Formats: sequence, structure tokens, C-alpha cells
Amino acid sequence: LSFHLTGIDRDSLDHIDVDERSLWDAWLRANTPVRDRVFRTTRSTLRHYRDTGILPPGTIIPNRHVHDEFLPLGDAQDLYNRIDTYIRSRHDALIAAGGKGVPLGFIMTVYRRRLTSSFHAVRRSLERRRDVLANHRSVGDLLDDDDQYSFEGVADSDELDLDELALDPAAELVELDSFIEALTEQPPDEPKMVRLHELLHESFAGGHRTVVIFTQYTDTLEYVRERLRATFGTQIICYFGGGGERWDDTTGTWTRLTKEQVKDMFRRGEEARILIGTDSMSEGLNLQTCDRLINFDLPWNFMRVEQRIGRVDRIGGLPDIHVTNLFYEGTVEQDIYDRIRDRHDWFTHVVGNAQPVLAVTEAIIRDAAMGRISREDAADQLQDAIDRLENADVRLEDLDAVPVYDENLEPAMTMDSLRDGLLGIGAVRERFHDHPDVAGAWLVEIGGAKHEATFDLDVYDDHPGIGFLTWGTPLLDQLLDELDTN
Repeated sequence: LSFHLTGIDRDSLDHIDVDERSLWDAWLRANTPVRDRVFRTTRSTLRHYRDTGILPPGTIIPNRHVHDEFLPLGDAQDLYNRIDTYIRSRHDALIAAGGKGVPLGFIMTVYRRRLTSSFHAVRRSLERRRDVLANHRSVGDLLDDDDQYSFEGVADSDELDLDELALDPAAELVELDSFIEALTEQPPDEPKMVRLHELLHESFAGGHRTVVIFTQYTDTLEYVRERLRATFGTQIICYFGGGGERWDDTTGTWTRLTKEQVKDMFRRGEEARILIGTDSMSEGLNLQTCDRLINFDLPWNFMRVEQRIGRVDRIGGLPDIHVTNLFYEGTVEQDIYDRIRDRHDWFTHVVGNAQPVLAVTEAIIRDAAMGRISREDAADQLQDAIDRLENADVRLEDLDAVPVYDENLEPAMTMDSLRDGLLGIGAVRERFHDHPDVAGAWLVEIGGAKHEATFDLDVYDDHPGIGFLTWGTPLLDQLLDELDTN
């Protein structure tokens, strides 16, 4: 569009002197018409808004500090390599068989993800596999709820043929028994667990009031909380599968908590100081009173890493967010991350700023982990994705419009003025009834039913079941449509 509006086409630009061409490129990017339609708000933009008074003075826009730790497996390296080889060989054989063997081969990639999560997680998967083969159970029994999430869209596991699962079931059962026995004999605290203990003590000694720990798998979560329980006891709460749990010394069991109880206890940081969660916690659970996060494992999809960190790294939260990512040395993941970081110093930058390249990482790392491509090719493919992003005709940074104002601007409407304006209309006010349990919330008659709703963002954050009434939300749109119709 910029070329069209200036009368310059690409062919003529190619004939312009190199030095002058860079000036034209900068001018065209700065004046792209896309900026009139699409805006990207970055941390720099928000800091500018704060400094010029558009955001209130003192608004906290956190700085993010990401640290990667690559831990040696030590004596467990040989066992790790043996299981890795087993997973790859079964994967390759099933893929080569074609047909229903292809989705069965994909199940092996689930095992590979679990291998880098924790030995406990991969042991539980191998135990399920042994049970299915030995007792002729459904293929669907190979996967737990976390695995089904990864398997979604590949195939219906209940329709897969058990006879195609193993080429030689008897031989594979012997191999599985060997792995399960070796995993059971491993020290209770694997290397990442040892380091996690140290990080928690360092975090609390260093002034962090609370710590969030993320993992991909409920099996790993259960392992981590049991290993920490002897030291931290009731200070630990967990969140997975849509609900929470906390250890009860009286009953000697983990007791259920609601989502709101988890948020409230962790926000206070008195009874509960450690929150362990799966990726279900990275959606809809704001933890901005915490400034310390530890990723016990990392998904191959970096966007999910960004979603995790986004639970604590929030505007108005704490000023500095400290993140530690735990990896094992000698793995494909470590090699790829190292190569990208050495070439471009991009790993911290990518995770920190959620660039679009995050979307391509999962397939590349999966192919490298399963031996479909070399580690060098995987690093090259990631670098190519970065290069394409940086050389695009319109880059994301071209849309970072930071306006300059001669004076501070007041918003045209605040949430308070929206609320007061609507409730000042009789036909609207008669639809609103005070919420019986939540201050600042209403029961609103919309579409023939009463909906829990609020104009207060804090109330909305604290009560997941209550809708938010603001511009662009379906609830307010439906209310306005009904009023317009009537």
C-alpha cells in the first residue's frame, strides 16, 4: 500500500542507491497505511503512556528477567538415552506401517514430551502402556487427560486398533518391565527436583513472598508436590483440571479447593506460599501478586510458555518478574535452545515478547526430538522463521505507534461513567438487581435470563463466573441490542 500511494513500485526501488534505499524503506515502514488500522501496544508504548499521563503516574509495567538452567542428568543419563531410543524406534516403526499406525506413532511423541518433564511422568505412561498390552485394554487407556489434550485432532484413540500398537507385544512387555523397574529404582529426587528445592529456599531467602511452579502434566505435579510436602506442608496449594487442592494434616489427604479459594489464599501469601499448576492454570487465573515463577518443564509450543509467564507478568503487578526455566543437558531441547540463543540471543527475547515465531516452534522441536530432522536443521528452521519475521514487508514493530501529545488526555469514558450512564436510564436500571453474595456485582436480565455481571475489573478478576460489562463484550452487546430493539 505504501508503494502504491507514493507511486514507487518494487522494481524502481531495486534501482535506487543502497544508502538511499534504506531511507526509503524506513520512510515507507513508518508511513504504512496499515498503522491507521492496526496498532500494537508494547511495554514501550505503555511506558510512554505512563510518562505522558495517559496512564496514571506510578502504573507498574513489570520488567521480566528470564534465566535458563541446564542440569546434568548424571547417573540417569544412560536410562534417559535408552528410553529415548525406545520411543524413537517405536515411533518410526508405527509411522512406517502407515494407516492407523500413524496416530499410534504420534502417541510416542507424547511419551517423549513426558520424558523431559519428569521420570515419574514417563514411568506412569509406560505403566499404562504395559497395562494396555498385557490386559488387552482399549488404546484410549494409554492416555490420561493431559495426553488427550495433546492428542486432540490427531485421531479418536478409542477407534485405534490394539493389534497394531506393538509389532512384537511379548518382546515389548519385557522391555517395558525393564524400564519401569529402572525408573522405580531412581533416587526419589531427580536432578530437577534437587534444584527446585534449592530455588525455593533461595527465592524465599531473597525476599520473594510466593512462588508459582508450572508443569505440563498432572503426573509431574503430583510428583513435585509429594517431594515438597515434607518441607513445605500446608504452604503448598495445587491447581489442575479446573480445581485446586491443598494438603490437610488432619485427614492426611489433599482436599479440594475452588478456583476462587486458590486465588484468595495465594494472593494473601500467608497460609499458602507455593502454587503448583498445570497449563490449565495459565488460562484465566491472574497471579499478579507473585513475582517468582519456575517452569519445571517447558512445552514445545513456546506460546504456552508465554501464557504461563503472563499469569504473573501483568500491568499493575510487581515491578520485576523473575522466571527460571529448568532443562536437562544433552537433550534435543537444550541443543536447539542453545543454538538459537548463541546465534541471536533470541530465546529470552522471544519468550519475553511473544513474537509470532512462537507458533512454529512445536512442530520443529517435535521433528528434531523424534529424529525426523537433525538438531542443526531444527535450529536452521527456527532461524529461518525469525529471519522471515524480521524481513517481512510489514513488521510488528512497524505498527508500534507511539503518539506525541502536547497535553495529557482524559479518556472519553471510564468504567464508572459507563456504569452511571447506563444505570441512569430507567429501562436499563430495572434490569439490574443487586447480587446477593458479591459486592459490586449485579444480576442482569438479558435474553430472558439473569446473568451475573459487573462493571468492576477487580470483581471480574476475583470471581471467574461473573461476566464483565464493557465495550465489545457479548453481554453488553446483547443488552444494548435488546434495548435498541425495544
